[in-house]
Amino acid sequence: MGKTLLQIKQKTPDDHVRVSVADLEEPGDASALEKHYHRTCLRSAQRISTRTDHSNVPLIRSVCDAQLVLAIQNTLSDEDVTLSMAEVNDAYLSILKRYRVDVNESENYRKYLKRLISERLPEVKFVTSLRRNEPDRLVLSTAVTIAMDYRSSMMNDDEIVGHLKNVANLLREEMLQQTQLVVYRQLQ
Repeated sequence: MGKTLLQIKQKTPDDHVRVSVADLEEPGDASALEKHYHRTCLRSAQRISTRTDHSNVPLIRSVCDAQLVLAIQNTLSDEDVTLSMAEVNDAYLSILKRYRVDVNESENYRKYLKRLISERLPEVKFVTSLRRNEPDRLVLSTAVTIAMDYRSSMMNDDEIVGHLKNVANLLREEMLQQTQLVVYRQLQ
């Protein structure tokens, strides 16, 4: 296998193929050796070069969106697994970086991602946290149904009636106090 790669590298006129084979042969500084650059010179050249082709950005973003949706779908295939919007946002940023799309690290894509997920994956539900500083959770609708069934099976009907009775007593006392205050004011 190694001899075949070396023969391909020696006989091809294409620089990209030679660099790729050199990377397979000796990872690390292989592309710099192939292009006769020193490692620091290559880094400087890579830093200076700018992308001028911005026509493919919408196409690349749609590929990133599709890859994220597929990753979410694969992750949520188990009923026990949940994802947070922070994890989804981080995954989206890493996918964008992998495809070399200009990314603002401080930018929050959560609103866009929420809309994208709700459009492409209607079976995924967003569960808001009780705490304000925690992100929403993504779960399958079947998991929500299972959780509600479990909660209702754990809760006793007598317990519900007892809570309603306590609330009714509190409301009754409050209403009596208000009517007594109104009657007292009218007498004065």
